[in-house]
Amino acid sequence: MTASMTYENIEDHAIEGIFIYPLEENSIVVGFESMISSQIITLQIKDKAKIDDCYLDCCNTSNGALHSGTGHIVMDEDLERTVLVVNLGIIPPMETVHILVSTSSELSTLPSGGIRVSSPPVCTPRVQRTIN
Repeated sequence: MTASMTYENIEDHAIEGIFIYPLEENSIVVGFESMISSQIITLQIKDKAKIDDCYLDCCNTSNGALHSGTGHIVMDEDLERTVLVVNLGIIPPMETVHILVSTSSELSTLPSGGIRVSSPPVCTPRVQRTIN
């Protein structure tokens, strides 16, 4: 499934963009792309072991402490399975951000033999109606 989302920085000043996308159970991210102005950001998907090796190679040690390399976001191990977090960098004022997130998951078969496909809640927010 590929979700297409559009956001705007309606502020009169630049802001730092962090994209947070909750993942459904048993879903994995297979692709990501964002476009801000003419800048395109894509992710390179790697398995956990390769990420750990890359992270350790990209960190500098100073007095025994690890310092994060550019572009790395470190998160709790439980969250890294359920949330995609991407640092989008600085978003200029009045700029539009277009994001494509592609995920893959195994579809469950219903007792009737049918298959149920649903969109994650972040893509289909509930609209509350107010009646005056």
